[in-house]
Amino acid sequence: MNEKAKRAGWGLLRFLLAALIIYFLARGKKNIITETINSMDLRWLLPAFLFYFISVLSCAARWWTLLKIQGIKLSFKEVFVLSMKGLFFSLLIPGSVGGDLAKAGFISIQTGSESRLKAVFSILIDRVIGLIALFFLAGVLGILAYPYISKTASSIKIVVIILLIGSVLGMASAAMLFFHRTFEKFPFAKALIAIADKYGKGIMSRLMDALDGYRASYGKIILLIIASAIFVHAAQGMALYCIGRGTHCEKLKPEYVILSAAAGNAAGAVPLTPSGL
Repeated sequence: MNEKAKRAGWGLLRFLLAALIIYFLARGKKNIITETINSMDLRWLLPAFLFYFISVLSCAARWWTLLKIQGIKLSFKEVFVLSMKGLFFSLLIPGSVGGDLAKAGFISIQTGSESRLKAVFSILIDRVIGLIALFFLAGVLGILAYPYISKTASSIKIVVIILLIGSVLGMASAAMLFFHRTFEKFPFAKALIAIADKYGKGIMSRLMDALDGYRASYGKIILLIIASAIFVHAAQGMALYCIGRGTHCEKLKPEYVILSAAAGNAAGAVPLTPSGL
């Protein structure tokens, strides 16, 4: 079986798994779903759209900043349009990287041959920064909400604790990429990089070379991480909160909804899960 067939088969499997989950969640609840939609308080839709738009706009601004650091001169309007195209394909194509692949294809057309590799790798760097921000937000909110979580059922508590530990480990692993030259001095780290290169066809070494272009701008990178945690991931959580209030979930608390969205997205970042199982 060739590589394309494997990717297509894996994507189809994830799509079917996601469809199966939706089916079991919605089975026997058609009337409830219909009533919820019909009785929705439309006044909450406007702030929901506003928070989601802030998230999308902030993602585009983050990528635009990374391109500027690499000396790639595209207008914010051009980057925003490319981001929207990527968002469309991420919704259309099963999996978490379909939008990134589309963005890579579009930006390759718009940049010259000298800047093409830097432009494509900026998408990967953008993804890494977004993941660090996501893990950071999930970890911080999870710790703050632990007194509430500790009162829930033991099964839920175990899942949340696993997600929190995973967020801390994920944030540490992603952060290590930005200090890779220091860690490369250790034999264990060298062995891990060699394994990653072997199975990733050299992607890890190329990623680290691309990261070197950002070493002089680590201050901006840290600001991007903090801004992403607030204006991307927290804003998405607030959009979810507004939808919940619009469907008459009166007891929702914003901090727990943001934590729920961040934890779901963190789980969705793991390749084995269908976008936040």
